[in-house]
Amino acid sequence: MLNIFHFTGMKTCAYFLLSLLILVSACRNRPAPADVTDRHGPESSPDAIACNDSARVLLESRRINEALSFVNRALALDPANPAYFVTLSDIYLGMNNPLKAKEALNRATDLAPLDPVPCFKTGYLYLVLNEHALAREYFKRAIELQPVYPQSYFHLGISFLETGDTARAIQSLQTAAQQDERYLDALVILGSLFETRDPGVATAYYLNVLRIDSANVQIRYNLGMLLQQAGNSAMAEDQYLKILSIDSSYFPASYNLGYLFLVSREDYTGAIRYFDHTLRLNPSYVDALYNRGLCYEILGEKDKARRDYREALRVLPNFERAVDGMNRLDK
Repeated sequence: MLNIFHFTGMKTCAYFLLSLLILVSACRNRPAPADVTDRHGPESSPDAIACNDSARVLLESRRINEALSFVNRALALDPANPAYFVTLSDIYLGMNNPLKAKEALNRATDLAPLDPVPCFKTGYLYLVLNEHALAREYFKRAIELQPVYPQSYFHLGISFLETGDTARAIQSLQTAAQQDERYLDALVILGSLFETRDPGVATAYYLNVLRIDSANVQIRYNLGMLLQQAGNSAMAEDQYLKILSIDSSYFPASYNLGYLFLVSREDYTGAIRYFDHTLRLNPSYVDALYNRGLCYEILGEKDKARRDYREALRVLPNFERAVDGMNRLDK
């Protein structure tokens, strides 16, 4: 009867595409991330420093007009501080004014030509504008000024990824992860990129993510899928159970558990329990409906099986496997 089983769990590559789209979308709609090398000048006054710090906090809270007011106060107190012009550029980028942002970065560069931060921020600005050649030029210039610069390597990798140069994207992202072993975004994307290239490497990246962020249910799910596809059902089950202990509403994990109980364990009662949980959270999940019906069919509870097949067909008319299930019952 194994030919009637069909696994349709959420594919991990779909998550990669989604996560990358979210990441790129974030790049388009927010200022560049704060950088560890952002700094105030040694001669800056405490009041100017406080104003700039307040501006950055307000910007993070999307209170952009207030942030602009505070950074202007900082610049009034210290008009030659490049860090304040970097903050000003971030604010203008948050206001969707890339021209003003670039002017502020040019001023920062004039004031501190050997400071890598304005170069990185300029590269980020060009990344937002989809001007990849210029973005890479500035990221590389920032790296020349500061060789250990994981953010520059990461965004350089994103630029390569956006233009389809996966090999160079991986190289840059790996450097970012080597320079900062806790760089979660780099580890997540590397794991996704290696899922089909080398699942063992992808597994290692995901395990590193979970050492840092053990509550990340999406990465646990990706890891569980890799283990399941490699035939490590027990280890996959362990990941799915951990997911449900963190977030009991994460129904893809309960669906996969139901599938593994059905196929690997042949524990049909246990499988029904997980499919029940899945369907409470997502009543129109046709695969869960079909597989629960299949469990009932195997257990000889034909009325319940027919009910699930019929509901699957209501949700998805002409659903071939449910049609086949009804035909089996009719015989």
